[in-house]
Amino acid sequence: PQLGALLLEQNAVSPVELAQARSRQEQSGARLGEELIGHGDARAFDVYRALAEQRGIRFVNLLLSPPDRQLLVAEDITFYLQHQCLPWKTDGMTPTYVAVDLEKAAAALEEKTAAPFLLLQTAPLDILRTIRSTFGGELTQRAQLALLVDQPDASARQLLSKEAKTICLVGICMLLACTLLFPSWVLLTLNIATITAFISLASLRLLS
Repeated sequence: PQLGALLLEQNAVSPVELAQARSRQEQSGARLGEELIGHGDARAFDVYRALAEQRGIRFVNLLLSPPDRQLLVAEDITFYLQHQCLPWKTDGMTPTYVAVDLEKAAAALEEKTAAPFLLLQTAPLDILRTIRSTFGGELTQRAQLALLVDQPDASARQLLSKEAKTICLVGICMLLACTLLFPSWVLLTLNIATITAFISLASLRLLS
C-alpha cells in the first residue's frame, strides 16, 4: 500500500491535507512524508510508523522499547547525531540498529563496521530523546544545537497536536474578544501583572 493510503487508514492525516501535500510534492520534488511533516499536517512518528509498515519491517518506539544502554557509546555521539541511527539490541552475534533514514544509516554503518547488522525503523524524536536522556551531561553545546536544528520534531509546530493548535487559536480569539469588549479590565489586569513582576524583581535584587 502507498504511504498516503496507510496514513489515511490510521487517521494520521485528512484527505484534504494529503491532497495538498501531494500538490506541493509535485512542485518541490520532496518526499510525501517530508511534505506532511514539514507543514505540520502529520506527526513524524505516524509517518515513519507507516513507512515501516509499507516496507514490512518493525517500527521501534524507543520510549516503550528503549535500547540496551551498554551498546550506546559516548565516543559515537557524533555518528548517532549525523546519521540519526542508534544501536538497539544484540543477540550476541548480530547487532540491531534503529534509524530514521534506513538507506542513509545502512550506508554509514557499512563504512563503520564490516560485521553484519540488522536495521529497523524508528522516528526522529525517539532518537532525540534517547540521546538526550543517555548522554545529556556529555553533550557539547554544539551537539545540543545540532539536535535542535536537525530534528524537525523538536520545533513547537511539530510538538503541538492539531487539538492543541485549535485550543491555542480559540484562546487567542477569546483574549482579543475580551480586549475589545472589556478594554479597561484587560488594561487593569496587565498593569497589575506588570507591577507584581516589577516588585518581585526589585525584591530579589534587594535580597541578593
